[in-house]
Amino acid sequence: MGRRFDPYRSLAAVGVDFYVDAVDQELLGYYDDARRVVMVARGLRQVERRSTAAHEYVHAVRRDEPGCTEWHERKQELAVARTAARLLIPVDDLVRALVWSTDAAEVAEELWVDLDTLAHRLAALGPDERRVIQQALRGACAVGDEEGGNSAPGNDEQAVRANAAGPAGCERAER
Repeated sequence: MGRRFDPYRSLAAVGVDFYVDAVDQELLGYYDDARRVVMVARGLRQVERRSTAAHEYVHAVRRDEPGCTEWHERKQELAVARTAARLLIPVDDLVRALVWSTDAAEVAEELWVDLDTLAHRLAALGPDERRVIQQALRGACAVGDEEGGNSAPGNDEQAVRANAAGPAGCERAER
């Protein structure tokens, strides 16, 4: 895999302090623009902490403050989640992970992110990225066929491939 985005170093580079501490139970973390601080909840797994730190890093770079309406807040959160997912999951790494496995939990683990971050990355794939993934999955299916493997996807595999590759993904009936 390529060099991974490091949200902790990136936060330091923009002058934002990072702390792990008790936060509101409904939150995994938050960014306080006035104090230039990111707080992340105690007890998170490493991938959750990394994904949350990246999410809050994007808020910090944008200098976000709470939205004035629920609609603005949701829009802001979606944009931040997709940007953080793009930082954490370069398309080349995503391709390698999807060729290796099509189980969403395994792909997320391989990419060192949580499932929500993976879902945001898949939802925000551009047409060129989808094309790259489709080609890689077709190539992997051809190799699996040559090796006598059965590449028919199961339920988790279908979800990941459908999200990543669209209808032209590696799908064939069992023999």
